[in-house]
Amino acid sequence: MEAQAANVKRERALEGIGGWLILPAIGLPLSIALGLLAIVLLVWFPSALGYGALLRAYPGYASVRWFSVLVGLPVLALACLGCYYFFTRKSDTPQLLIVLLVLNALFGIAAFIWSCAIFRFGLALVAAVRHVLVPAAAAVIWILYFLRSRRVRATFTKPSPKVFALAYRELGSYFISPMAYIVGGMFLLAAGLWFFHEIFVPGHEATLRPLFEAMAYIMVFAVPLLTMRQISEEMRSGTIETLMTAPVTDTEVILGKFLGVMGLYVVLLACTGVFLILMAAYGQPDPGVAVMGYIGMILAGAAYVAVGLFASTLTRYQLVAALVAAAILAVFVILMQLVVAYGSEPWNEIAAKFNAMTYFKDFARGMFDLRGVVFFGSAAALFLFLSVKSLESRRWR
Repeated sequence: MEAQAANVKRERALEGIGGWLILPAIGLPLSIALGLLAIVLLVWFPSALGYGALLRAYPGYASVRWFSVLVGLPVLALACLGCYYFFTRKSDTPQLLIVLLVLNALFGIAAFIWSCAIFRFGLALVAAVRHVLVPAAAAVIWILYFLRSRRVRATFTKPSPKVFALAYRELGSYFISPMAYIVGGMFLLAAGLWFFHEIFVPGHEATLRPLFEAMAYIMVFAVPLLTMRQISEEMRSGTIETLMTAPVTDTEVILGKFLGVMGLYVVLLACTGVFLILMAAYGQPDPGVAVMGYIGMILAGAAYVAVGLFASTLTRYQLVAALVAAAILAVFVILMQLVVAYGSEPWNEIAAKFNAMTYFKDFARGMFDLRGVVFFGSAAALFLFLSVKSLESRRWR
């Protein structure tokens, strides 16, 4: 009994952000601030980093710049989540920080490979130390610390939000589902064919604007195939009853599934970054168009996923859910666009207000339009609300 009491007392003494945990407590907010500053400078103020001189000396440096931006944005978002988990002492904090360390090491390896291909050998050796050895050593040391430290086990004990736990489960289920690979492959194939046939052609303007617009149309049919199983499969298999009696609210269920699908959606968008890298290697694409285009794709994707999730709550049949979602999206993306183009006044003006492409095309041009944020954000919020109410209605059937 005395030994057990001594162990409990020792664990309580170790509880709290102290010891070596002071370093990540300082390093996480600092790395987020520096990462955000680096992305802002790379996109809008590259001259402050000597980009012009580097590009004249090493033409391939444009690809490094865009690779850094594309990889940096999701890693920065993950670091923000890690910082929140760290200071709220969630139980999943060590695992999340380990993922961040591994991603940082992989990013360093990729940056070193790029440096070897672009810069002189001497500079590549310097890059090897800076981009590979330091992150790899830090990853090994901190991973061992997070796995074996008693202070870590004593400190990070609070349960993680149920929404994120559900999102992790949904995202993980996609990577063992053949449908996700089929849909993702078809989307990337369609986007790739459009890119190489209409954009990556000698003499054409070096812009990704047509690709973003094409992907917005492709997602009208791809997203419903990703969301059709979210609630419909639960209904078909009977696990919906278990889910509804679990200690989670309907809102948490819907938000968790929404974030899970959005995670896969962002992964698919990240895969299209290879098109940007190719464009940067052989031309000089407008950075504003690239960044705003991806922001627009994420905003539009949030609305698309919310519509698909709502359709999935209406029926137990996955194909019906996919057709309903595709029909709703086609009305606001394709039909409204046709009315705007060929309709007479005042119907074309009315249709323009409800046409998703009216707002998305501003992002594809490199413009940040607050109206687009409100439109896509409102659409996502509305259909998520309808999804929650549709799920709640099952309790009364």
